[in-house]
Amino acid sequence: MRITAGDQDFLTDDQVEEVASQMVAVLGPAVATMMVAAGIDARDQVRFHAVAERCRARRESQGLSIPSAAGTMKVAQYRLKDIEAGGVGRMDARILARYVTLLGLDDWFARWKRRSWAKSRSCILSCTTHSWPDTSPSCLAA
Repeated sequence: MRITAGDQDFLTDDQVEEVASQMVAVLGPAVATMMVAAGIDARDQVRFHAVAERCRARRESQGLSIPSAAGTMKVAQYRLKDIEAGGVGRMDARILARYVTLLGLDDWFARWKRRSWAKSRSCILSCTTHSWPDTSPSCLAA
């Protein structure tokens, strides 16, 4: 079952668990061990995929390239590529917040956070609150 929020469907908790379990099974025990050691939770990756995909689709629908969006934001291109690749552990929360705003996704992202943010243990997701950017020491330490 999916939870509908506006124009986007979000995975249920059971679906997130199932996809994350399958992902870990396909990657194998060695990769699963490395993920745990690096503090990467497969469930966070699955949850964030919706954000990554929405950002990519919106950027493309606006006719923006990664280089042009990065130039507008005055950030390195790899920062936006990390967001669109769903690399939760490699993202800068402040850049994610600015990118979401540039793409006009603030309302959608707020709905996504209400559904997925509380479930995540990842700093990048806890750092992206309505009071962007969160400059608390616990957030910036990641």
